Amino acid sequence: MTAEGLVQGTQETARLSAIETNYAGKVADLSVPQLILSFVPKNPFADLTGANPTSIISVVIFAAFLGVASLQLLKDDQPKGQRVLVAIDTLQAWVMKLVRLVMKLTPYGVLALMTKVVAGSNIHDIIKLGQLCGCVLPWSGDHVRGSRPAAELHRR
Repeated sequence: MTAEGLVQGTQETARLSAIETNYAGKVADLSVPQLILSFVPKNPFADLTGANPTSIISVVIFAAFLGVASLQLLKDDQPKGQRVLVAIDTLQAWVMKLVRLVMKLTPYGVLALMTKVVAGSNIHDIIKLGQLCGCVLPWSGDHVRGSRPAAELHRR
């Protein structure tokens, strides 16, 4: 098995050019102070959509600001701070229920994606993928058999 003959497809080429034009150019042209200022969210709701190349760090910083503000509210006004903490706990429980639901549905989504790929592929590509799995899976089993005893020795 070699990587010989692999060709970058049109989707990969389009994604690479989108990354180079939309993200890399915008961040590479910034000076250090501008880059640091780009981390501070100007519009956190727009950053939630991924509108900027630094959106993820901006959302994290905004969440940290919200956390500090809620702790200060708890310190300054106990009843209101408790209500905020109860609301946060409720939202966290709600999101965890949603995550568990998505995790239960994930195998069906993966099956649907695999079916779509297999239906749109030719038999030669499927055979090559099967050969790759035939090469990788035995070595993965050897890795598991070799690392388990080492982990058990480490526990002692």
